[in-house]
Amino acid sequence: MCRYIFFVLLSVVFFHNTLYAQSLNTVISDEENQVKSVLVNSCGRMELNSKDSFISALEGYRECLGRSRLGNDLILLDYSILILQSGSKEHARYINEYLVEALKTPKRGDFLVNTAQIYLHLLKSEQNTLYALELLTEASNSGKDIATEILADYYYGKQQYEKSAVLYQQSGNVGNFESRFMYAQHLHYGLGVNKNEILALNEYIYLDKKKHDRAPHAIFILFSESSNIDHGLSSADAIRFLHKSAERQVAGANFDLGIHYFIDKLVARDMSKALFYLKQADELGDIRAAHSIGILLLTENKLKQSCEWFEKSLVNGYVKSTNKIDSYCK
Repeated sequence: MCRYIFFVLLSVVFFHNTLYAQSLNTVISDEENQVKSVLVNSCGRMELNSKDSFISALEGYRECLGRSRLGNDLILLDYSILILQSGSKEHARYINEYLVEALKTPKRGDFLVNTAQIYLHLLKSEQNTLYALELLTEASNSGKDIATEILADYYYGKQQYEKSAVLYQQSGNVGNFESRFMYAQHLHYGLGVNKNEILALNEYIYLDKKKHDRAPHAIFILFSESSNIDHGLSSADAIRFLHKSAERQVAGANFDLGIHYFIDKLVARDMSKALFYLKQADELGDIRAAHSIGILLLTENKLKQSCEWFEKSLVNGYVKSTNKIDSYCK
């Protein structure tokens, strides 16, 4: 369970910081990269595939940062990224004084995003949040798109949709497909902008061509919800898009496809396919899936297996399974 919690926390910030690390590498010279390679190895960052290896690497960086000023900015950047990936509040507190000093140097711009995220995610306070937003705004204004996307995500999470819509559109306009998808969602549901399902559909279709994972599922959802607009989609089109998103390992798409095969909607009923896609959804993390598998097995009079899935569903946090367990599994 602890290992699961660790990797959930890891996933919260890994995506943004991987992108930011990649953007940093584009501005570091070959000579600096060679220096960084030596420093990284000497600081102890090897294969990061377990909690223990992250702890070892973090301790290596802390020792390295404390004993040497050689290439300190490169160590500091890599260390801050590793802290965000690991979610270590202890190391966040340790690195903070170094980041404060780094922000006073000519290389301030390189540290804005990582410092802001450490304040947002690991050193949370009202004051730190406000400061983090200031740093992200500065980084965004200086052309760092990842900062624009993080700001958009923050305001979206706070349901300040007018702000998030503007920022997602800004980020999407410079080639960030995830931001462009999120702006399409704002258009789809009228979040902070005038609702425009046709424009949203056009955006989803464009993003599907760019292999965006969730775009085909969004097209299917728009088809399912919008019977009063001329979207030009047939049932066959909608299912084809749903299949495409399921193949791209989108949990919700696998769930919807499994349900449609189960209830004979838009596709012919097929219990084996329904079970297959619902199990896929469960493996991909859709907490509704285990409950639906339990119901499917219940309709086939497989009570023992059904109860096992209801119990798993409850463990996953899907409380609707409680009634089924009370009714059939005691």
